[in-house]
Parts: sequence; structure tokens; C-alpha cells
Amino acid sequence: MIKDINDPIAKKSIKELLDLNWDHYNLYIVGGLIQGWETNDIDIAVTGPIINHDKFVDLIKKASRIDFIDIS
Repeated sequence: MIKDINDPIAKKSIKELLDLNWDHYNLYIVGGLIQGWETNDIDIAVTGPIINHDKFVDLIKKASRIDFIDIS
């Protein structure tokens, strides 16, 4: 279980996520983690225009492979 945004598991997963090249996209943490609930995943929302569909799909696939990341 991930307890809050300062949990070492959350920090590691978020760092891995941010290490990907997101260019002009914005990433937002949503859901239970920012509400202070114990959770099994880190919900991430991505916004921004999809300029290169293949690159976007590749980013989402890479992000989905990061432990505890649930991205949409």
C-alpha cells in the first residue's frame, strides 16, 4: 500500500515517470493518493494535444510498465 505522496514507493515511481520525455504534455496526479488515502496505485492524467500519435502511445506504454502507475 502507498500511504501518501511522500511514500518512498510513490516518490520512486513518480520520478521514473517524470524521467520519460513528456515534451509539451502535462501530467497530473489524481485520485486517492492526493486525497491522503492508502492506495494500491498512483493515478495519472495526461493532457495536451497529441501531435505525434506513435510517440504518445509509446510514452503511455512505457509509463504503464512503471510499478504502481495507472495512467490515462
